[in-house]
Amino acid sequence: MAKKLMMAAKLAIGAAIILYLVYFVGIGETYKTLLGVKLAYLPLIIVVFLFGVGMRALNFKVLLLPHEKEGIEISLGSLVKISFLSWAAGMFTPGKLGEFSSIYLLKKKGIDAGKSAAISLLNKAVTTLTILLFAIIGLVKFMGVKESAQLIVIFFVITLLPYGLLTNAKTRGLIKKIFGRLLGKHEQHLAGFTDELDTYLAKRKKLLLYSFALNVAWVAVSSWLFSLAFAAVGQSVGFVDVLLVNSIGTTTSFIPITIGGTGLREASALVFFGLLGISQAAVLGSHLIIAAVSYTIAGAVAL
Repeated sequence: MAKKLMMAAKLAIGAAIILYLVYFVGIGETYKTLLGVKLAYLPLIIVVFLFGVGMRALNFKVLLLPHEKEGIEISLGSLVKISFLSWAAGMFTPGKLGEFSSIYLLKKKGIDAGKSAAISLLNKAVTTLTILLFAIIGLVKFMGVKESAQLIVIFFVITLLPYGLLTNAKTRGLIKKIFGRLLGKHEQHLAGFTDELDTYLAKRKKLLLYSFALNVAWVAVSSWLFSLAFAAVGQSVGFVDVLLVNSIGTTTSFIPITIGGTGLREASALVFFGLLGISQAAVLGSHLIIAAVSYTIAGAVAL
């Protein structure tokens, strides 16, 4: 019951933020912008969106290469399905934590629970690091070094610190010491997790680098998606600016106070695109289009 109430509260917070933003920008202006959307862009937006989510499968494919040599081969089609299912779960959970459902989905394909947890964690960590790097560049560009320093620290604590602690050998040893007895028969999974994590960090760094490169490409595709949404509402915005603001918005969506970051991304977009002099109605309208497409597809996948 408590979990359901918490979920309902976070859903309400997200909805309240969106309603406030619509009120802030102007109900009439927002309605007018959405009414004037160029529908010809919608099919392309949907195709690019689906391609972007599907690209996540390539990260899994790269990280799973060592296991293919061990005889555990998961087809790219299966990994695409896993990517869509875990992404959809993330859309309906605070801080997008539902994306870690990939642990269970990989386990069903024959990957040991501990190893699948390590692979999922590394996949998420590399993705988060990539986004954070672009977000930091954006903050420095739009706000300056001094003004953005505090936000950069906050972003780091929210996004990378948890991963940093889990990838630290001493921290994992402490966790194992504290919870080892409580885990009982499941302690072997923790051992499998730590061993797999150590192996990637020590011997498979090249694979992590490949994953980083794929994530850079994914960020570019995701940013192109928002460029198309801006074009759909008749607003031209430089691609680099879209990429940087999109990264800032994605980082804010990791804050677990709303479902899937609803409202947080839109609010940050209004702030930073506002610094560029972009119409507030165009910013909100374009982001509401992407939000509508995202939740429609996520809902269809989850059913």
